[in-house]
Amino acid sequence: MLKDSFKLKIYSDRLKDNYNYLSQKSKKEIIAVVKANAYGLGLKNIIPILWREGCRYFAVSRINEIEEILELKLEGIRVILLEVLEDFSILKRDKNIEMIVTDLKLLRRLIQEGVDTKQLHLRFDFGFARSGIQRGEIKELLNFINEKDIYFRGGMGHLFSASESDMRLIEREFDKVIREIGRERFEVIHLQNSEGVEIITSEISTHIRSGTALLGMQELDRYNPNIKKVFELKGKIFDIRETTNLKYIGYSKKENLKLDGYSRVGQIKLGYADGFLKEYENHISIINNKKYRVVHISMDVSFITLDESVKNGDMVELFKDYREVSKNLGRSLYEVMVILNSRIEREII
Repeated sequence: MLKDSFKLKIYSDRLKDNYNYLSQKSKKEIIAVVKANAYGLGLKNIIPILWREGCRYFAVSRINEIEEILELKLEGIRVILLEVLEDFSILKRDKNIEMIVTDLKLLRRLIQEGVDTKQLHLRFDFGFARSGIQRGEIKELLNFINEKDIYFRGGMGHLFSASESDMRLIEREFDKVIREIGRERFEVIHLQNSEGVEIITSEISTHIRSGTALLGMQELDRYNPNIKKVFELKGKIFDIRETTNLKYIGYSKKENLKLDGYSRVGQIKLGYADGFLKEYENHISIINNKKYRVVHISMDVSFITLDESVKNGDMVELFKDYREVSKNLGRSLYEVMVILNSRIEREII
């Protein structure tokens, strides 16, 4: 590890607390959404912690994520792919791998190629503009299901809206569709996402899907004090310089940077090659419980304005507060986390 490097510290106790809170709150089993490399925290870091806590159901969006999970060789795990495969061989090879079905044509093809329908989840779309079975297609689908007497692993929807009224409308539509097809034809029914756990009961559902809340990545307008931030991104300040006689700071002219009246800058070993993007300039860092601005980001290092109280070796924390991320970067916390790459060491605590 490089001197003064940044680490992404993952707190297993906080993750367990979130898992148990969501489980107790919903009174349902959890399908842990760990797509995008567990939202940047690392599949192989997060899944074993949740598995030891009793979670056996995970959802991903890419085939390589399934392969990573299988490499863990954890007993009893089931994985749902939230996208559609071109080649169904992995489904036929491993009965614990499941996939969504987004239309009747796909369902026919899957059955024709010998995929067990007990590995399939019908996904219904209620206005998300993603792939999914539309309301107008239900009649034809129902005729086919009754004709073939098909039973599925699951039926699912998605609460894409931030509006509570829209969420409740989707809940009613989802309930109606499931009952129309036949509740008995689905072993697993899941509608709720992270936000929906607090708002929607979805009594017909057997499971909830949670990713961002489980991992403590809250939204600006959906703060829940019971959800704990699972991670910290920290490293040390080094090579502090006076700016009075400098013309440039990094690759930028000093006059073009927002220095807030400070005459000192320090470096951190984090840059856009780590996924700490150039557009994050002006993000607020925390040093000794005080806020300081990141004013320049290059490939391997970034510069932070400092006052006289900061010394070389002082700890810097980034992305500490999701509200600061939203305010200064115009992004959700999970949007910045998924970009952080493997150059940053992950540490389980």
